[in-house]
Amino acid sequence: MEPGRRIAAARALERISQEELAHRLTELSGEEWTRGNVASIENGRRGMRVTELELFAEAQGQDIAWYLSGSRVSPPYRTFSPETGPLDVVGAS
Repeated sequence: MEPGRRIAAARALERISQEELAHRLTELSGEEWTRGNVASIENGRRGMRVTELELFAEAQGQDIAWYLSGSRVSPPYRTFSPETGPLDVVGAS
């Protein structure tokens, strides 16, 4: 599975929309992210720079290595607060 598909999987587990993820990315980076940007990455139509992958990891409360290695079938994820960032690990073993 490619990083974009893992981003989509983590988003689905967290039950948030592409729009919500784009909002988190915008809040964290100070750059405008749209639902379309997220969809293009998730679908593999757009590549990512390492800095963008790090941003997704922060926004989704994931370890960047999971996006690259896929060493877990379903990743632990955290709920997210724009004020404090990732909270409450869910699904950790």
